[in-house]
Amino acid sequence: MVGWIIQQVTMMNSKSMVFVVAAILAVAAVGIVINYGLLDNDSEAKYEVDFLFERNTGEKVWSHGSGDTPQDALNNACDKIGYELEYTGTGNTLWIDTIDGIGWVASAPEDTTKSGSSWVHYEWDSESGSWVATDYLFGNLPTGVKYFCFFYTDLDPSWAPIGSPTAVPA
Repeated sequence: MVGWIIQQVTMMNSKSMVFVVAAILAVAAVGIVINYGLLDNDSEAKYEVDFLFERNTGEKVWSHGSGDTPQDALNNACDKIGYELEYTGTGNTLWIDTIDGIGWVASAPEDTTKSGSSWVHYEWDSESGSWVATDYLFGNLPTGVKYFCFFYTDLDPSWAPIGSPTAVPA
């Protein structure tokens, strides 16, 4: 087989030879690119999320974020609207401390109606058409979540949110 290929190549003129060499190099280059992952079929962001930042004062701000991690997507969304973020941890242990300078505020000891105020995490449940409080840290955001809300509200003495987001995804 190799002998036949050599025989065929030696019978070609120089233009044909250039074409064959170029074709071989192109096939080799594609093989290298595929082997080393340079043609990443996953080149799109893993997280495409519309974030709602809603405060119990009625302020509502939407921003779309994308990235390879929940943190990247949130940073992207906040950059677009000029919000600064402070957080603790990374990856699955990411905990949001402040958004746009607003974070946990403890209630006065004499106030028995609430424990404090904080950002509560919600994701949109399209089946029920409502926001549902999450039971995971933000760093564990599932990739399928399309709408996520940070709702700043008071927490009752049992740490349950008083109120919930009112804005609805478009």
